[in-house]
Amino acid sequence: MGKTLNKLALLGTAFTVAVPTTIAEVSAKDYLNEGDNSLTLSIDQTEGVFNSRDKERAQWYSSKGQNKVYKTYRNYFYFYSPVRPRDVKKGVADYSGLYENWYTRFSLSESSWDTRYMLVTRDRSSSKYNQNFKTKTKNLSTVKQGIGGGFEESKNVDKYGQFAGIHGEWRYLGYSKDATTIGNPMFPEDYIGKFHPLYKTYTVRPWDTNGWAKTYVPGSSYDRAKANASSAKERQLYKQKLDAINKIRKQSPIMKTKSASWWMNRLSLTSDPINDTAVFRGAWSKDGSNRYTEWSLVNDTTPKNMMVEEMTVKRADTGAVVAKFNRSQAEVEKGVQSYFGDKKLYTGTAYNVEVKVKNLNKTKTTLSKSMVEVGFKENYNAKNTYPSDFKGGTFGNEFNKVVTGAKIPGKSSRTFTLKNVVIPDRAKDTTIRMSSMIGAQHRDAQDNLNTIDDVGILPIRVVAKPGDMKIQNIQLVNKDGKVVPNPIPGESYKVRYTYKYSGADIKNAVYKTRKDKDGNTWYDFVRYDYPSVPLSVNSTINRTLPSKTSGNKLSGDVLNQTIKKTSTVRNGQTFEFETKFNVFEVPKLSATGDFNIGSAYSEFNSNGKTDSGSKSWAEKYDYSVENLQVLPRTERATANGKIKVAVSFTAVQTLPKTAKDAGFEQDVDAQVTVNGKTITVNENLKAGKNKNIVVETEVDAKVNQPINASVFLNRSTNAWESDLLTQKNNQASTVVNQTLLDAMKSNDFNTNTGGFVTSKMLSPTDKAWKTRTSNSWTQNYEVRTVNGNKVDYTTASGSAKSFYKYRKGALESIKVPQNESYEIKEVLFKSKFTKDNGLGKNKDGWVSMMTAEKEALIKAGYGYELKVVVQYKTNAFSTQPKKASASKGKGTTVRPYNVEGNFPNNLFVKTPDKTLSVNKGLVGKVVKDTPGLKEWEFTLQPTTSLGVKENGKVYVGENVKDGKYGIQVWTPVVNGVPTKKLKSVNGLSVYSPSQLADQKKLKFEVKGSATDDLVDTIIQ
Repeated sequence: MGKTLNKLALLGTAFTVAVPTTIAEVSAKDYLNEGDNSLTLSIDQTEGVFNSRDKERAQWYSSKGQNKVYKTYRNYFYFYSPVRPRDVKKGVADYSGLYENWYTRFSLSESSWDTRYMLVTRDRSSSKYNQNFKTKTKNLSTVKQGIGGGFEESKNVDKYGQFAGIHGEWRYLGYSKDATTIGNPMFPEDYIGKFHPLYKTYTVRPWDTNGWAKTYVPGSSYDRAKANASSAKERQLYKQKLDAINKIRKQSPIMKTKSASWWMNRLSLTSDPINDTAVFRGAWSKDGSNRYTEWSLVNDTTPKNMMVEEMTVKRADTGAVVAKFNRSQAEVEKGVQSYFGDKKLYTGTAYNVEVKVKNLNKTKTTLSKSMVEVGFKENYNAKNTYPSDFKGGTFGNEFNKVVTGAKIPGKSSRTFTLKNVVIPDRAKDTTIRMSSMIGAQHRDAQDNLNTIDDVGILPIRVVAKPGDMKIQNIQLVNKDGKVVPNPIPGESYKVRYTYKYSGADIKNAVYKTRKDKDGNTWYDFVRYDYPSVPLSVNSTINRTLPSKTSGNKLSGDVLNQTIKKTSTVRNGQTFEFETKFNVFEVPKLSATGDFNIGSAYSEFNSNGKTDSGSKSWAEKYDYSVENLQVLPRTERATANGKIKVAVSFTAVQTLPKTAKDAGFEQDVDAQVTVNGKTITVNENLKAGKNKNIVVETEVDAKVNQPINASVFLNRSTNAWESDLLTQKNNQASTVVNQTLLDAMKSNDFNTNTGGFVTSKMLSPTDKAWKTRTSNSWTQNYEVRTVNGNKVDYTTASGSAKSFYKYRKGALESIKVPQNESYEIKEVLFKSKFTKDNGLGKNKDGWVSMMTAEKEALIKAGYGYELKVVVQYKTNAFSTQPKKASASKGKGTTVRPYNVEGNFPNNLFVKTPDKTLSVNKGLVGKVVKDTPGLKEWEFTLQPTTSLGVKENGKVYVGENVKDGKYGIQVWTPVVNGVPTKKLKSVNGLSVYSPSQLADQKKLKFEVKGSATDDLVDTIIQ
């Protein structure tokens, strides 16, 4: 290697190093190079290599990857640095690999380092510090003043080696054009106060001495040149040194205490001050200690630098900023990284990358086109190193493209935009490193000799753009394809699940790979392909079945179905998934849909909470009973026994509007209980109030006891209602101590009234007696045609079920005139006289007391027979519409429906001295018994004499006077048809029976009596 000198480049101050005569751990002079021209430079002088004059440095840098130095601008002066620029892969990575920094790294005497608090070492327990790396930097204004202090945190970061990742400054930076070692003018000084070399004794013109000083300050052509030399070149060299001395005196005011000529004779100029950095060297001694000092000049030179000022990543479609890199200061490697909005990139989405480059030079860039390389590295890991040019290898950019633009004016910026950068799908769930770098051509053109600030880096997380299928609606669809708000019992429906997709279109970007001559690889976007994506919905329908379980729970089954389809998927698109049709006998159900997307596309359904949705349908259906009546309300009987009882009630079917509008009707059973006897009938009910349902039964009645009735509607639970488990409205019972009309006076319009059996038999002498032998009325009938169809279906478990589905039948209101009569049709009289004389219609002695009273003759002492005919007649049954219980879904309901009344087999006959009735002197038999015609025949009770049965007779005493005697005949009071004369009062049905009764007052004549008074009448 060439001649070495102890040298440290400082600005306005100097680092002093002991010469070899002083015992030192390391002799810096052995590793610092003087200007031995050991650098061979390129034609354009932007690069160089160490030649054979300095084999040691050539070998050193070759061992580091490359024997090469690069012209570099930094801290306002130029030098040749072995540290590779950003666009070069091989060589020394940073200043820790500089030959001088490596070999002079230990302090000579720790106590001499007054700025040792700035030193950094890996081993803090070590007594040896690397004095060539400090965490502080000198403030430029302090440097120019040539005063101590003014330290601040360094913005430069050591990348590799001993202090990787630590901010700091290295003492040595590189070499001058003649290979002189160049120090860092921003490196903090190693002394303070009076220790400054200015206060020491400098050797005058050390290059002209013969002692130790000349060894370390050998001098140069600048030093030996004279102001008045005959050679113009020599005079020029002198002037260049003098100019440099004046500049350093100006930037370091402390040196102004001495004149320029004083410094000209004591400092040696060792480098070209015009094209390189001016480095001065002087020698001095003190107390037997020999030292040398270097001074470096901060030139007011034009910077040769460009920097990436900003890099912004924006959405291509909206212009929204995702991330931004910003560098506010030149010659600083790192910048500020900021993120906005979602703070991430989405695959398959186009982005624009804008790079703002600032030209720090006074003049515009020299290249015809300015260049920036923009790209990204997939699967970026910040722990991994990456090529300084971002190209090739495991850690280089997969995408790198050159963006060109016009020249950049001096002290100005220009923005370069790479459009439509689409992040590939394979990069999802990773981080990419988006990068931009000023093109290497600008360094070759000497527009950009400091590449530390050439790069912008943005690590950005990449995900597949979140998409989501969100359930929008769950609907019922009928057989006509129409959406219905609620189901109608018995219909078939399918469930439609509607989903809406929001997010990125599911698409595959198609690219064309490109490559340029410099090795940049990128791909141009061609088009999007939209795949058919497998979509499905798991449908679960909970269908309620009629009736209850043994555990008093609703019956039901679960209908599961997976609905599948394939489709392209785009933002805002809606999708409908429909189940098959199912029969819903009961209008209570719930449906749940759960969406699924093919596993390859799971990122497009990012929010699982929106996949599922449920909806229930359960409108109110209810059955209730009102206006319950026992008909007739009062019945008369002389003894306990069976009587016919009619029960009338209103069955209310409460339906939602949906079912009403569809004309829904339903078969419902009614359990009717009268005095403990229960019968069950089936009724077809329309919506609303089904009035005047009449049920007839026969019960054991007790005299002077009430007749109570109750109705339990839908006792079987076969018909659906919302409160099927409780059926709280389905029952009604009668109240006996209140008549219906009395109850209505209290505005109780749902009063239920019972009946009563009384033993009080009215006679014409009673005030309440009223003879009425006929009634006539007009009966209003509601006649409805029942029209149903059988529906078969299968439960989820495979059980077969069926029911009849009824829809609104024809409804007709019919008015029918009706009547009834109950009367004594004939009272016949027979005596020996009438028989012997062949009287009567049939000449058999039976004469009509009603039409031939004069023929009713008898002699005193003889007996007479009586025969009374009573008849009830009505057209109430023959004229009313005929009902037909539903069979196979067909039938007719008639309301009200007339029922037969109770007609006691009894009659009352009052003779002049006794009252006769059945079993008390009379016997009666039914001659005719049809609903429309009933006839009874009453005769005197037969007698038996000496074993011979004889017709019963009423005997007239022998002493009865001649004359006319009365017989009174009357019937029991009956109700007749209990359902007649129906009317509505305040919404309640009221029946007005208008009871029937008949009486006849007749006479017979006694002839042949010897006395005037009737003595006695004997019945035999």
